[in-house]
Amino acid sequence: YREKLIEAGIRNWSSGMDYVPQVYDKLKAEGKLSQECIQLVESPGGEELRKKCIQSLEGMRWMFDHGIEEQQLTITIYRSNIEFIPEMVEWIVENFGSTVRIALNYVEFGGDDFDFASGKEKADPFLIKQSDSIVWHEFSYKMRALEQKYWLRVQTPSEYILDFETALKQDAPGSPQYCAVSVENNGSMRKCGYRTGTGE
Repeated sequence: YREKLIEAGIRNWSSGMDYVPQVYDKLKAEGKLSQECIQLVESPGGEELRKKCIQSLEGMRWMFDHGIEEQQLTITIYRSNIEFIPEMVEWIVENFGSTVRIALNYVEFGGDDFDFASGKEKADPFLIKQSDSIVWHEFSYKMRALEQKYWLRVQTPSEYILDFETALKQDAPGSPQYCAVSVENNGSMRKCGYRTGTGE
């Protein structure tokens, strides 16, 4: 339906993209990624993620080439991609310029009211753990070192992105400071994109 969307006057496009092959391949070739990162990305379980991200990138490129004014991109931070996210932010901005807005979030997990997030057992291989503190601090350092032109494209508050305790506790209740109410396609309210709403 992409041509029909353009004909109808669509002005913005949203994608989820947790992996950019050009970035990953370059850093891998330069020896800048750990074996753990490479194994996670290239594992059989990572194949579907890679395929989805390549399709997202192709969709973004098509929309950009057809004059879409604004694109919103969400990058979920996993153990498998945290080593190359700052470079991804740079690459995305260099390729899509001021048309793109980037959101960053950590893998969330939870209980019964998380209808769009896995339980902890399923999410566990993707989670940032205490044992990843060195990797996380390198990520934090590289994010802080990004030039302003890249940070200006990032929507998510740095207090969320650059807090290790936040990264470790993704089953915690959402803070009203950062939560965004969303709406179901039937008009009912949701607590956020991952959690069902209540009548309260």
